[in-house]
Amino acid sequence: MFLSSTNIKILPLDIEKYLNSITLAYWICDDGQQVKKGRITLCTDNYSLSEVEILIKALSNRYNLECSIHKKKGKSEKIYNRIYIKKKSLDSIKSLIIPYVHKSFLYKLHA
Repeated sequence: MFLSSTNIKILPLDIEKYLNSITLAYWICDDGQQVKKGRITLCTDNYSLSEVEILIKALSNRYNLECSIHKKKGKSEKIYNRIYIKKKSLDSIKSLIIPYVHKSFLYKLHA
């Protein structure tokens, strides 16, 4: 997330150019959630649906990741949109990001 000149959080439309192996590794360590059978969810609860779609497009373009949106119901019954990364896609990028993942977070990558 980036801040506007008025300190409001924004997601730049060109977010793809800011993604690299380090930022993706940190994102997974911070907001990634291990899912059964080698998958991972990125908890994007505070993003709008359109922002999640922008992020999915960026991940697909930059890393050829196959992602989908999963709905998650919060405690207040609010529905959140999360990015779900399929196992095959996650396996294809592990070698790029593992060097930047602290060993205490390797479980999120099923590594």
